[in-house]
Amino acid sequence: MRKSLFGYHSRDVDQQVEMLEKEVRELRRQCLEQEGLISDLKEQLRRAKMEEDLIKEAIVDAKHLSKRLVQEAKEQATEIIYDAEKQITDQFDQFDRTMTTLNGLKDKVLAQKDDLTKELNDTLDRYKRVINEEDSQNFQLIDEAMEDTIQQSEEIVKASKQVIFLPKVKDDHDEVAILGVDDDIPVYSFQ
Repeated sequence: MRKSLFGYHSRDVDQQVEMLEKEVRELRRQCLEQEGLISDLKEQLRRAKMEEDLIKEAIVDAKHLSKRLVQEAKEQATEIIYDAEKQITDQFDQFDRTMTTLNGLKDKVLAQKDDLTKELNDTLDRYKRVINEEDSQNFQLIDEAMEDTIQQSEEIVKASKQVIFLPKVKDDHDEVAILGVDDDIPVYSFQ
């Protein structure tokens, strides 16, 4: 600006004022833009904080859910292990009962075999003595006695023929009827 003798020229002042007004308008426009940007940033910050809160809640919920799932899994695993151990114990008990029954049956069969062997040996010895000591007339008696002995032997053999059924172990843990050691042995005749 140039100074005149009595002050500033009005044209220079007008230009300066106009330039300053233009700068003020530009600064106001920039201020409005900055306010809009600040408003947008505040909105973004508000949304980010909401998302952060949601994420925090989700993390807390996930932690609680994972703890609950782990606890439920532990409880289920404990229950499965208990059921498996019980099933194994039941199967071993069933096996022990079956083995006891089979051993009892084996002992009965062996006792019958021993009795039959002893009886047959006694009969054979008796016949040997009779043959050595007696005459031919006694052979008729021997034949009759032999017939009785053969009949008794056949009855003993029939009594010793058995069919043994081993019970199947059921998965539903129902009681299975098992022959006890003192039960009568089922006798079947075969022809």
